[in-house]
Formats: sequence, structure tokens, C-alpha cells
Amino acid sequence: MFKKNLMLVALTSAMIISLLGQVIASHHDVDKSSEISKLAYQTIKSMNMKQAWVDILPDMVDLIPASMFQTMESQGAPAELVKKLENSLKDKIEDFKAEINFEKIGEKVEHDFASVFSEVYTEEELKAMMSFYQSPIGKQIAKKQSRLMKGTIPLQQEAMDEFLPELTSLVMEEVQASF
Repeated sequence: MFKKNLMLVALTSAMIISLLGQVIASHHDVDKSSEISKLAYQTIKSMNMKQAWVDILPDMVDLIPASMFQTMESQGAPAELVKKLENSLKDKIEDFKAEINFEKIGEKVEHDFASVFSEVYTEEELKAMMSFYQSPIGKQIAKKQSRLMKGTIPLQQEAMDEFLPELTSLVMEEVQASF
């Protein structure tokens, strides 16, 4: 039963990751010829968004297995088994991260954020943001973007811990009912 639950936890996590990827991919391309799209892209660049994501993505990769291990324990997996699995995956996860092109993902995030910014903000608002991020204080804040995002990872983990075990149970129950 536990092996089946372990597979279901892995399947659930894969489905969640896939859904997140689909959400990111669903944003339309930024039309660089339009003024607002150009302004949105320049604003994102001035915010140091790409580098912030490049810096935080490895930590986000670590967050996923950590959540899975916690969910496994909450589903009744023996702690020593979870620890053994965690230790056996440690090097594999590091190898996995070494193969990921975080720069390319950062460029995609930058592009996608610019698309969202061009849909959400007016030209006036984008110009105000650009002005701020080009100011001395704005540049200081942009440089701290990575540190801010890294500091929120434990908060994101805590927030996910509030619902992930229940969501995993819900999905596992549905998968079991389907087989």
C-alpha cells in the first residue's frame, strides 16, 4: 500500500509541476513592436527579474522534493524510510539541477512577466515603474530582488504545507478510485 501511495505522491507532484508549466506557457508572446509591450519588457529588465529567477530556481527545485517527503510522512510513511529516500535522492537532485538551463528559464520568465505586465499595467504605470527602477533607490531594490525572493521560499513552503497533504490525499483518492 505504501509503495502505491509513494507512486501516487510522485504522480501528484508531477501533475502539479505540469500544470504550473502550462500556466506559464499559456501567456501570449510579447509583441515587441507595440509601445506598451516594449515598456513592459524594459520595466521587467530594470527590475532584475531574470537574475532573481535564475538565483531562486535551484531553491525552488529543492522545495518540490522537500514537500513530497513531508507529504509522505503525513500520509504515514515511516520516517526512517523517508530519510533514506531523501538521502538517496540528494545527489540525483543536485545532478538534475546541474543539467537545468536556469538562464534560459530566466529569459522565458522575463518574457512571460513582460507579457503579463503589458496586460495588467497601463503605459503611465509602466513609465512610473521604469522611472522608479532607474532611480538610485530603485536600482538598490532591484539588486535585492533575488534575496527577497529567496527569503520567501520558507514562507511559500509553509503555505504549501497548509494544503499540500490534503490536496495530495484528494488526488490519491481519486486516482485509486479510477483504477
